[in-house]
Amino acid sequence: MARKKQWKDRDPDAAREAGRYRYPIPGRALINQSLEEAGRPLSLTELNAALGLRGQRARTALTRRMDAMARDGQVIRNRKGLYCLTGHLPVTTGRIHGHADGFGFLIPDSEGARDIFLSAREMRQVMHGDRVAVRVRGEDRRGRPEGVIVEVLDRKTKELVGRFQLERGKGFVIPDNHRYSRYISVAPRYRKGARPGQVVILKITEQPTAHSPALGQVQKILGEVDDPGMETLIA
Repeated sequence: MARKKQWKDRDPDAAREAGRYRYPIPGRALINQSLEEAGRPLSLTELNAALGLRGQRARTALTRRMDAMARDGQVIRNRKGLYCLTGHLPVTTGRIHGHADGFGFLIPDSEGARDIFLSAREMRQVMHGDRVAVRVRGEDRRGRPEGVIVEVLDRKTKELVGRFQLERGKGFVIPDNHRYSRYISVAPRYRKGARPGQVVILKITEQPTAHSPALGQVQKILGEVDDPGMETLIA
């Protein structure tokens, strides 16, 4: 019985991987090939076996590589935790472009492709600048392609500037950039003494979901909105 080739014998990027990492794992080309040959989405365990990897170190490294490939839009990890090639799915990857009225658009990675409209409902789970994969489900009332978000590939916003507000005891920050149309909730212990109306720098601690807003922590209080030079500072 012929001995199955090790991944290093099959991987065109094996030499490069060995030169870059102390504990190399298969390159993206071989991972793509393995998913292609499987003909169906694979779990991390199944992909690990298909590549012939062993040990926790290899599994951890493969997890990081799959995360990177997902951020780059090469693969998608579906809601069941299975990885599949984006080329096999009717999805479009690109960047979110938010609008002050709550809706937004996907600006596709592919040059020349039409922008895809995203309703305010879809935009609840993302922020301006995020990279996502979208499936077109039809057209809106203006004849534009309309989509649903399949997967968030990469979060762009880690910090932003906005005005702290307090309403019925609940603190939140309204972003100064109007392309961020939703507030970020701030728990009492993370307000750093900010008063309503003050301009703050906010760190995003939890990204938004379809059911809950983003959460943040005040990093610095810049001052009052009408302080001299504030308009220039937050521009």
